Amino acid sequence: MKTSNYIRIVLVEPSLPGNVGAVARSMANMGMHNMALVNAADIVNSDALRRASGAERVLREAKHYPTLEKAVADCTLVFGTTSRRRAVSWPTLLPDQAMGKAVSQNARLAVVFGRERNGLENAELDLCNYMIRIDVDEAFPSMNLASAATILCYEFRKALADADNSAGRKEQEELANIEQIKGFMTHLEKTLTMTEFLDGRSSLLMRKLKRLFNRSQLTLEEVNILRGILKSVENKASR
Repeated sequence: MKTSNYIRIVLVEPSLPGNVGAVARSMANMGMHNMALVNAADIVNSDALRRASGAERVLREAKHYPTLEKAVADCTLVFGTTSRRRAVSWPTLLPDQAMGKAVSQNARLAVVFGRERNGLENAELDLCNYMIRIDVDEAFPSMNLASAATILCYEFRKALADADNSAGRKEQEELANIEQIKGFMTHLEKTLTMTEFLDGRSSLLMRKLKRLFNRSQLTLEEVNILRGILKSVENKASR
């Protein structure tokens, strides 16, 4: 089984310790141990450890972050999970499609699960390259957090097992991570404001641009090229 891929299961502000423990158990079932908890300092308690049922190591070694941005800063491919309809549509994949894409790109991967009650906020979705929807019955779409995590972990494991790992496989270019993409987007917004393409009220347009570049899966070289172009525009406009 291919081992060079990296997957991080990220839980944003989970409210039920039992759910966190159950997710840890599902991760261990599929051979995964990298859990990240966002703004959930006291969630690993006795109930969580009990529900982990042998997977306590996943909980004890889970990394804690104050924000989702920090939790995925070093990742090159981020999938968010959501069941809500949004004003800005997002490219959406089924679980097997998403995990197949992650394996084929040999990406440093994060799969993000939102709050049990209301999922991920728009600003958090802006950090994601794609959304994942699990195809459930529309009459009863609500799914337990641990059940959803089990499906995604299984599909990732299955994609690993099915991947072509021949020695002659072409090495992938280095992808830009979330922190590098953020730097580019900040630079882009600054330049577009300076050239008066943005008027200070175009937050929806910037969200659409973020979606476009997230979907593009920019390489680090491409980010550097784009930032060089922006710099040349700034230099020309300031003369």
